[in-house]
Amino acid sequence: MRTSLVSLRNAVVCALWLSCCGYASAQNVVVNPDFDIDVSSWIPNGATVGFDSAQNIVGTPGSGSILVTNNIGNGATVSVRQCIDVPLSVGTYDFGGWILFPTGQVGTGSAGIAVSFYPAANCGGISLAFLNVPIIAANTWSLQTATLAAPPGVLSAAVALRIDMPMGSAAPLDAWFDGVRLGPAPTLPVELQSFEVD
Repeated sequence: MRTSLVSLRNAVVCALWLSCCGYASAQNVVVNPDFDIDVSSWIPNGATVGFDSAQNIVGTPGSGSILVTNNIGNGATVSVRQCIDVPLSVGTYDFGGWILFPTGQVGTGSAGIAVSFYPAANCGGISLAFLNVPIIAANTWSLQTATLAAPPGVLSAAVALRIDMPMGSAAPLDAWFDGVRLGPAPTLPVELQSFEVD
C-alpha cells in the first residue's frame, strides 16, 4: 500500500510540475504562443523582433522566445502584435505570459502584455476595452496575468507584446516573451510553490 501511495504522490507532483510553467492551453486562442521554432503570426509595430532559441521559460533546447527591442526610445511605445480574428463571445477573458526584462540596460521603461477588444473583424474600429499588464525590470522570468471583460459587440481581439519608454530615455531596451495566452476564464496557469515527497 505504501508503494501505491508513493506512486500516486509522485504522479501528482509530476502533474503539478508540468503545470507550473504552462496553462490550460485548450482554450488559448493565440497562434504560436510559445515560439517553439519561430516568431510567425506576430507583426511588429515599431519594434525590432527576433527569435531567440537560447532564452525560454522551459529552459530546454527545442523551444525559444520572441525578443522585442525598442530602438526608438524617448517616449516611444513599440510592440509586436497579433490579431485574434476568431469568434469571441461576451464574457471574461484571462491573458498573460512570461516576460524576461533584464536590469542594467541602456534604456529605461517597462515591458508588458496588452489586450484590446474590437467591434469589427481584423481588429477594426475603435477599441471597446483595453488593458496593459506592465512589469519593471528583473533578471528572472516573471509571469504576468490579468483578466479583462469582453463587452457586447466584440468580434476580434489584439494581443500586443510591448515596450514603453519615457521621454528622455535612450534606446535600446530589450524584453523577451514566452508562453503568451488569451482565452475565456479560467485560462490562467497554476504556479508551483513547493512540494515534498517522503
